[in-house]
Amino acid sequence: TGQPKTVCTVLLALRILYYLGARRIFLVGVDFRMSFGKGYAFEQDRTKEAVESNNNQFSIVNKWLCEMEAKGVFKRFGLEIYNCYQFSGLRAFPFVPFSEALEVVTEGVEEFPDLSGWYEK
Repeated sequence: TGQPKTVCTVLLALRILYYLGARRIFLVGVDFRMSFGKGYAFEQDRTKEAVESNNNQFSIVNKWLCEMEAKGVFKRFGLEIYNCYQFSGLRAFPFVPFSEALEVVTEGVEEFPDLSGWYEK
């Protein structure tokens, strides 16, 4: 294809969510950038080279997703994707504050659902 090669779990995650029927996806914690000394949200040492490699992969995938979003690829499949991290390195999708995303995904969900008779036939 002439495109750089990369491995990125975000691509797989979006595909799986689509296959499972999700048509509106809110990305949470997708920072798409790594710095030396603070690579992940959990303890894991990464070399300078590993950090640079990850940032390069993030750049490649960001470019692809920006191009796909600009060409309406996701919209064509009825898929809406939003990023809940304003300072993310992933710039392909519009920013939506987490509080707003939470309101959208919980709309119509009872705070205390009535489960009486749940196991009765």
